[in-house]
This record gives sequence, C-alpha cells and structure tokens, in this order.
Amino acid sequence: MYEFALNYLYSFLKDNFDLDNEKISHKLDHTFHVVDNAIYLCNDMGLSEEDKELAKLIALLHDIGRFEQAKQMNSFREDIKNFDHAALGVKLLFETGEIRSFIKENKYDEIIKKAIERHSKYILDETGLNQKEILHSKIIRDADKIDSFRAKTTEDIFAMSDITAQDIESSKISDKVFNDFMNEKTIFSKDRKTGIDIWISYIAFLFGLEFKSSLRIIEKEDYINKLFNRFDYTEESSKMETLRDKAMEYLNVKLNYICKIASIDEVIEKYNYEIEHSNDNKENWIIWKKEALDRTKSGKSVPYYGILNGKIICEATAALDRSVVQNADGLADADTAYLFAFRTIEEFRGKGYFSILFKFMLEDLIKRGYKNVTLGVEPEDIANKAIYSHYGFSQFIKSAKEVYPDGTEIEVEYYGKKLY
Repeated sequence: MYEFALNYLYSFLKDNFDLDNEKISHKLDHTFHVVDNAIYLCNDMGLSEEDKELAKLIALLHDIGRFEQAKQMNSFREDIKNFDHAALGVKLLFETGEIRSFIKENKYDEIIKKAIERHSKYILDETGLNQKEILHSKIIRDADKIDSFRAKTTEDIFAMSDITAQDIESSKISDKVFNDFMNEKTIFSKDRKTGIDIWISYIAFLFGLEFKSSLRIIEKEDYINKLFNRFDYTEESSKMETLRDKAMEYLNVKLNYICKIASIDEVIEKYNYEIEHSNDNKENWIIWKKEALDRTKSGKSVPYYGILNGKIICEATAALDRSVVQNADGLADADTAYLFAFRTIEEFRGKGYFSILFKFMLEDLIKRGYKNVTLGVEPEDIANKAIYSHYGFSQFIKSAKEVYPDGTEIEVEYYGKKLY
C-alpha cells in the first residue's frame, strides 16, 4: 500500500511542481520525516501491520496540499490569506479522484480523508469519528508536530515561516499568547501578532501532543531546550524563561505523573502519611484508615491515586456501595457512584494534577457502567463549590449533616452530574 503510493508521489510531484524550489524540497523532506514518526508511534504502541501501513500512507499524503500552497503563495503562513492546506489536500485527493492513483482500493478512504482534513486543526474534534478514525487522526497529528520540533531546531526559519531571527529576537510577546501558553494551550494562528508570538506557537505544539510515545521523543531529543535556546530574546528573555519552565514542567508531568487505582499497600502508605502530618485530628485519621482499608478490600469503594515520580500527591475515592456512604439516599445506587476523599498535597495544588486524576476516575467509572456521580461539599467552601460546578456538578440534591468519628458534625451540600 505505502510503496505503491510512494512510487506515484514522485511522478506526481515531478509533473506538477519545481522540486528545486526551496519550499517544495523542504516540504518533501518533512513528509518523509513524518512517515518515520508515524512508524515509530505505531511500533511503540504495538499497533498492527495494517495500521502501520495505513499510518504511513496518511503521513505520505497529509501535506499534499502544502505543495500547491507553496506553488500559489510561496509561503506556508496560513494566517496571511486564511489558507487551509489540509482542506486543499482533501480536495486534491478526493474531489478529483487523485486518491485512486495513490491507493487502488477504497476501503480506507474515510479514514484517510478524515485524518488529513483534521491533522492541522487547533483541536481534534472527535464528533462523528469512529475509533479507527480517531486513532489515525491522532497519529498523524503527533507525527506532524514531532517533525515540526525537529525542523525548527535546525532549518531556515524564513523558509518555514516567513519570519527572520530579528523578527523573533526583537519583538514582544502578546498577552494572549503568553497566557495561553501558561495555561497549557496551543496557540491560535489569529492570536499571533509578532515574530516571537509565531515562534512561541511552535513550541506550544507540545500541549497538543496526544501520545506519551510522542512526548518521549521530545524529551529524548531535548527539543524544548533546543527551541528556547535557538535565539537571543533581547526584549523578552525573562518571559521566555518563564515559558521554558512551564514547558519543562508540563513535559515532566505528562511523562512521570501516573493515575491509577491504588493497591492496598498504597492506601496504607497514603493514610500513614496523613496520620503523620495531622495535628489535632490524628484519632480520626486512624479510624478513617481502617475504614478505607475495609472498603477497599471488600470492593465497596475504589481509591484513585495520582503519583508523580513515585510519590502519591493526590487522591480521590469512589464509593460503589451505599452502605459506606453517609446520607446515602439519592447519592449512591446501582447507577450512581459517590465521590469523596479529594486530597492533594499542598505543594502540588493548583497545578492541574487533581484535574487529571479526576478525569481518570470518571473514565474508569464510565467503563464500570456508572451513569451518574455525586459528591458533597461544605456550604462555606466557596472555592471548591466553584471548582465542582466547573466540573459539571450543577444538580443540587440535598443538604444534610455528616459525622466524624470523634462526633464532630458538619453541614454538607450534595450535588450530582450525569456521566453520559
């Protein structure tokens, strides 16, 4: 499949484009690097030979629209004329029937088409895609971004982006670009106002990578530091170091932070930590430890832990049996899990670790067949109420009192949300 398409690609490009043109040759070189990246991702994730062949073919064709763009505009800057090379590629392949020159059978057409048209989108919209289409859309998006990091470390920046080193080094970072980067977002083309904005947007591709396999390449090749080190930022050196720190922190978290269902030994370790660090509440923690172990061993609750570099830094628990839930009516049943014991070690708060764990927990509960989740919060805890509302807990269920082991009573408001 791939070799057949490769043979035709050479004749297609020779007949339609000037292969000596710097931008055309750059894009052809990029294409083959993306193919190599797709092979790596498929191998690293243990995908089938069929998927590997398909991923290679998509990688070979993903930028077919770029060649025509370079021919028409002599530029790859899509923000200048609102150009969409992915849409053009789909048009060239499928509206003209050219796809049949690259691959005779049509069984993969929808996967190829959807992957190519989505490969450069700001965010992958999975609406209407099946699992195979989602997989190959993610593979080509990552394979493409990985090579962008490689190219940006060494190749001529003007040939790639129509900006010079001076444009980057002597310009200011727009507030929107800086804030989006700090919030771990990729950058919209329309939000880039200066040369350094454009450069930062390339580094922000980091936040759009889908697979841990991709992140490992970024770490292995030290692409983040290479890109930050490539230019002297005479106007924004301090801000660029702040962005570098954010990128390196993000990479470390993604590679070394894991979410999992805790083992009994991990539950013991976590509660021993809480007991050791408690002040006036030690007796309660000792009882809570016994209750947690009993619930976990019996399967009446599931503890979820976030672990960074081997250290348990946050946790959440889902009660699956109403017998372990205070005020259980309306909070826990065959379709509804009650969530509690949300804790993050102080130095790791506000950095997104718990949000990742929370998403992991909800995904696991969906797999277990649960349709709803509930939780409780003290009325005066305005900050957490706002967070839970952001998570979708907008359905007020009731108010009631909960009792600690030492007899302390607290007022609790309960909220719920549907999982699907």
